[in-house]
Amino acid sequence: MVILYSSTYMVPELKQKIRREFALSFCFSKFYRWEFLLNLGKRVVVVGDFNIAPFAIDRCDADADFEKNMFRKWLRSLLRNSGGCFYDVFRSKHPERKGVYTCFSQCIGAEEFNYGSRIDHILIAGPCIHEDHEVEEYSIFDCHVTHCDILTEFKRGSSDTLSKWNGGRSTKLEGSDHIPVYVKLTDIPDLPVHSTPALAVRYLPEVRGWQQSIVSFLSKSQSLQQKEVALNLSSETSSELSSSQQNQGYTTARNQEKKEFFAKRKSPHSIKDTKRAKGSSSSQLTIKSFFKQPGEEPSFSSDQNFSDEVDICNSQDVSCSKEKGNAALLEWQRIQERMKTSLPLCKGHREPCVARSVKKGGNIGRLFYVCARAQGPATNPEANCNHFQWASYKSKDKK
Repeated sequence: MVILYSSTYMVPELKQKIRREFALSFCFSKFYRWEFLLNLGKRVVVVGDFNIAPFAIDRCDADADFEKNMFRKWLRSLLRNSGGCFYDVFRSKHPERKGVYTCFSQCIGAEEFNYGSRIDHILIAGPCIHEDHEVEEYSIFDCHVTHCDILTEFKRGSSDTLSKWNGGRSTKLEGSDHIPVYVKLTDIPDLPVHSTPALAVRYLPEVRGWQQSIVSFLSKSQSLQQKEVALNLSSETSSELSSSQQNQGYTTARNQEKKEFFAKRKSPHSIKDTKRAKGSSSSQLTIKSFFKQPGEEPSFSSDQNFSDEVDICNSQDVSCSKEKGNAALLEWQRIQERMKTSLPLCKGHREPCVARSVKKGGNIGRLFYVCARAQGPATNPEANCNHFQWASYKSKDKK
């Protein structure tokens, strides 16, 4: 069994010619490996994300030149109905079934109108496992594959409680943008224990010894656990040191307070002097002192005046903060209403568009407007109407 993931091949830019040529050579190298295993009498099952929809029926709104792409031609060349040796299990079981896709773009709300493509495949080839059958007459597909389907119930956003797309859902959809495909095999005998092929990834020097099973991905490594233990010990030690320092500082402060208390009791006039000295050294500055010139001496207030000023300031601050908050809320509401009225209306539904910006190229950063609805088939009037409009802007050269 080969578990495959292929990166996207549909690169339209001419500057990506080298990348496309490399991707195409990679595709042929994969096929040569599978063909070699088949010539040895092996059964080969390839599953995964090919990022290729082979037929026009496998893509929503496929154009007339859809099947002329070189990568689609390569994938179709592997299949039995094109002279290859592999069965596309789903399409072989459901040759005329339409509107079934495995991938939906998450940035255009494609799930809402079933606007997707079938790019996740199960390919199977080789003789059947029965020892009394000839290779030419019976294959593993004919003898052992009973059913294959796409689990559409796992499509994201299938719940009716979710909000519509409207330029981007407020609730993020959980899960993958792909839908699983499954195949059911029957009459499979107990296979003998066999060794992993010599070209398996686990034997490559770069990754050898890293991952022996998927369980290693779900459990913490020993080095990570040692680091966590060291961090916990260091945090406990630092907390103990900080607590001891706090206790020592607290004891010193209490001793100082006791000395000042007994010194005050020795002289009845020392209380006023101490208050006056304390006020002159650490009293709260009055509000007026913040508005004095730098050369002027700051003025201090008595405890009573200070408490009165604090009450007045607190009440003023509360009222000012409420007024500012209300003003900001009203201003933001005004801006939102103005944005709604200033947005252009799409040509198909006469609804406010959503603003987007160019991410790359010569117009990077420039704003434009598009229809806010989710992408869907062109025949569906409820789907995106493909409205596009540049945002007007003043050139820097013109004044």
